[in-house]
Amino acid sequence: MVDEAVVNMIIKDSQPFSVVEDVGFRELMHLMDPNYILPSRKALKAMVDIKYQEAKEKAREQVQKAVAVSLTSDMWTSINMDAYLAVTCHFIDDEDQLCTTLLGVQHFPKAHTAENLAAGHVQLMEEWGIRDKSFDDVEGLNELRQKCRRLVTLFRTSTTAKERLVQVQEQMGRQPYKMIIEVDTRWNSTFLMLQRLYELREPVGAALASLKTDITPLTAAEYDSVNNTLSVLAPFHQATVEVSAEKRTSCKTLVWLNLVAIVNFGGCWMTP
Repeated sequence: MVDEAVVNMIIKDSQPFSVVEDVGFRELMHLMDPNYILPSRKALKAMVDIKYQEAKEKAREQVQKAVAVSLTSDMWTSINMDAYLAVTCHFIDDEDQLCTTLLGVQHFPKAHTAENLAAGHVQLMEEWGIRDKSFDDVEGLNELRQKCRRLVTLFRTSTTAKERLVQVQEQMGRQPYKMIIEVDTRWNSTFLMLQRLYELREPVGAALASLKTDITPLTAAEYDSVNNTLSVLAPFHQATVEVSAEKRTSCKTLVWLNLVAIVNFGGCWMTP
């Protein structure tokens, strides 16, 4: 029991393992229980490691019960100028409560590109067994997403296609807008990409018909799927915007997020 209390003190108060070698602490523990023998620094570290593995396994079981999850991440730099990536998982449990679990804090010496950040997320998702709870694994949606991305990339990277899209919009008497490409580390960029593509579906179809390309336009049924996807994701996009604008997330916001999840997914949560 005393060993467990010492371990909990180390964890909760972020104390160094060397505290068990401090004279004052040893005198205090002897006064509290003369028969208690403090563990060595090495033994204490082993106890903390065991405690960590037990807590992680319990958290893993809870996370894996979730139907779907949302991941948020933060990059920060230590006093020694070492970069770290922290990834947190959010989900709705069986009692419709919003839960949060830290998946990991990793040393991140790589360049902070979207590809490297996405790889860091994927590594943790595989480690925690939640890779199959993402947008990518919804049947049919990933294929549609990739098709949309190829179409958007054409109008983003080809000068001819880009100019033609502007011309068509002007001919239709519309304000010309550019396509939006998604970024792997920001789920809402996928929402914005699909939203802009759906808004420009008529100009895109007309522009694509006049271009020499093997990229095929979306069918009417595929655009209907895009519209349905936007309807589902719109509340989450709104929530993301509101939470991002707040310095502190209020209880009111958390309750609202919870209700959005329950109403739209019966307790599910979408990933970035």
